[in-house]
Amino acid sequence: MYRSILCRVNPERKLYLAIPEEVYQDFFQQPAIQDIVSYQSIYLLIFNPDMEVIIQWLN
Repeated sequence: MYRSILCRVNPERKLYLAIPEEVYQDFFQQPAIQDIVSYQSIYLLIFNPDMEVIIQWLN
C-alpha cells in the first residue's frame, strides 16, 4: 500500500526493503522467494546490523 501511494506522490523515488544479511542468506535465497521479489519488483537493501553497514543494494 505504501509503495502504491509513494508511486503516485513521488514516482521517481524508489522504495527499498531493508533486511539483515542473515535473513537475506537464509530466507531470500529460496527460489520461491526470489520469484516473488522479482515478480513484485521489490528493491532490497541488505545490511549487517552488528557492523551497522550496508552490504548490498539490489534493484
